[in-house]
Amino acid sequence: MDLKHFRTDLDKAKNGVWVNVDPDGDVKIKVARMNNSEYQAYLSELLGVSGRRITGGTLRRMQDQKTRSEAVRKALARHVLLDWKGFTDNGEEVPYSEKKALELLTDPAYQDFYDLVLQSASDEDLFREEEEEEDAGNSSSA
Repeated sequence: MDLKHFRTDLDKAKNGVWVNVDPDGDVKIKVARMNNSEYQAYLSELLGVSGRRITGGTLRRMQDQKTRSEAVRKALARHVLLDWKGFTDNGEEVPYSEKKALELLTDPAYQDFYDLVLQSASDEDLFREEEEEEDAGNSSSA
């Protein structure tokens, strides 16, 4: 297997990609890659850990479940869920804001939304560098 299969587009990882939530593409979320450097730095700040990468094991040792969960959700709202389009509440458009994102990500009634954000941000294929297609028309057959 060619190593380019594993190359991440660093711009996509940091600045996000749009993910369709509905089949028509009218409802979308924009997510950065899970555990991007900004997410890691902010999570470290929230948990009072500086200068090292946060791992699941480190988190478990450092903080209780509630504190970890709150910090992860704040970091998701700030550095992973970057935007959305097409969401409504009782027919009224819900504009994206970090505050509204945090509200949805922390409300247990919106667990499916939280799961969607996590799943999308963890889908490494969304953040792959696009392979340049070979231009068959430019090859010479002499």
